[in-house]
Amino acid sequence: MKTTQLELRVRYAEVDRGQAVYHANYFVWLDMARTEFLRECGISYKQLEDSGYLFVVAETECRYLKPIGFDDEILIKTFLKKLSRRTAHFVYEIYNKKDREQIISKARTTLVMIDSSHKTAQMPELLYKTLEKV
Repeated sequence: MKTTQLELRVRYAEVDRGQAVYHANYFVWLDMARTEFLRECGISYKQLEDSGYLFVVAETECRYLKPIGFDDEILIKTFLKKLSRRTAHFVYEIYNKKDREQIISKARTTLVMIDSSHKTAQMPELLYKTLEKV
């Protein structure tokens, strides 16, 4: 199973009054990690959109196991867990770089392929074949 890794540093704007990362920011990071996963597979999300197709998030879930705060360095591991002609299921593990053994958050997303008319569509063949190999 292909795994990609994205390293980030928590910015001050991403923490809440309690000095922990505000929960919605995790979903931004998941999007960034997923985009990097596709890029490392040779898939340009921009080119996919330009060709009239979009991946939209149909379902997402995030479990917060341990807080992280401003200036912490994090590592996001991304995996493609399941693939069909219309959907891709990703899972994520987020670690504080200080302790790469302890998962601080687990997440998943289900993406659905749509066309330019916003109707569910099958993935373009090249995209599907590329993702199927990973």
